[in-house]
Amino acid sequence: MTLAPISVAKVFADGPSAPKAIIFYQVGDAKYFGGDETETDDHLAQAMLHDRMLPLLHELLNTEVVNLDLGVPKSEQLADACRAHEAVGVVAVRNVWQVRPDGRSAAIVQMTFENCNGTEWFTVDGTAYRETAHGANLSSMMDESIKAVSANLTKVVHDTPNAASNFVHYGFYMNDAEADSFWTLVIEKGKTIVDYCDPIGTAYRAGLRVGDDVSAVNGAPTDGVDQERLNAILENAKRDRTWALTVRGTGGATRELTFRNEPVSWYVAHPSR
Repeated sequence: MTLAPISVAKVFADGPSAPKAIIFYQVGDAKYFGGDETETDDHLAQAMLHDRMLPLLHELLNTEVVNLDLGVPKSEQLADACRAHEAVGVVAVRNVWQVRPDGRSAAIVQMTFENCNGTEWFTVDGTAYRETAHGANLSSMMDESIKAVSANLTKVVHDTPNAASNFVHYGFYMNDAEADSFWTLVIEKGKTIVDYCDPIGTAYRAGLRVGDDVSAVNGAPTDGVDQERLNAILENAKRDRTWALTVRGTGGATRELTFRNEPVSWYVAHPSR
């Protein structure tokens, strides 16, 4: 089972490139506290995830998967690991044990696909339930959860073959027809603040940064607006893919930033430094 041929590479004279490495790391040391308050160390679950997920990722994504023990890495650590292994993205795998309010126990497996800056592209998960979870139940619950997350990942790859292929080739989970500049705004204490701005994007390259106070978007003032009105301004502005932001600095001084939403082919041709 492999991905469909990547179409974005048609814009390049040398044709499609081979898939690059994806880094696999587990966020570990989850514990389960049973109904009798007995703590169960889940090294078995971690081993099952390692043994089952690595071959699955290799099969589904048709790419090299590099297994690293990164714990809970900072973005700088992820970026360094990506450079060291010439990887284009990472997948963080974690398992969680829960006792639900209704008394049932749950085993949850979650896989989060990220770029090399730690920005989440997409997540798939799987859950198994038992009325009680003791002894052998823990292993069977984890087995069911792994099967569920595997099925969900298979569906994602089949439903979005071009986006998944772009991810393993270039590190962008985007369909060819999509365009983005990788930033978002949120209302905080009456101000419109940048709460996400990935260094890969055209917004960051134009000078936008997390924490910036944006007072106008494409000429529309944002002071005093609520989140619903802000969303409407953003939706209207992004139709032509071109952005003009007024960013307010300390003391009231402003600066103007302009940039465009670009498709994955543009980002591949203009990599961030």
